[in-house]
Amino acid sequence: MKKRDNDIELINSKPIKIYINAEEKTAYEGETILSTLFAHGIKQISKNDHDQKIGAYCGMGICFCCLVSVDNSKYRACKKIVKEGMRIKTVINTSDIVGSYVKIKDC
Repeated sequence: MKKRDNDIELINSKPIKIYINAEEKTAYEGETILSTLFAHGIKQISKNDHDQKIGAYCGMGICFCCLVSVDNSKYRACKKIVKEGMRIKTVINTSDIVGSYVKIKDC
């Protein structure tokens, strides 16, 4: 698994394997997708309706700027806890999701 260079402090929970944009990455039990993305230096998370890449804004589940695809469902990365084997796709277009009737799952 790929080394994490951007952790704020040492992680004491169990490491797990996930996939971000088809690349195997290390995550830790109990952390959110957003903290895992940041720990791996991934800051461009979604696209807006102008097709520009955007990052997380609020980090607490209100703004929808951190929408990701997880195993073909849409979630806010700041609210979803990682699970072993999870497949996450970043840089999806938020306007396709927010402006439609697609259900965004809360966790």
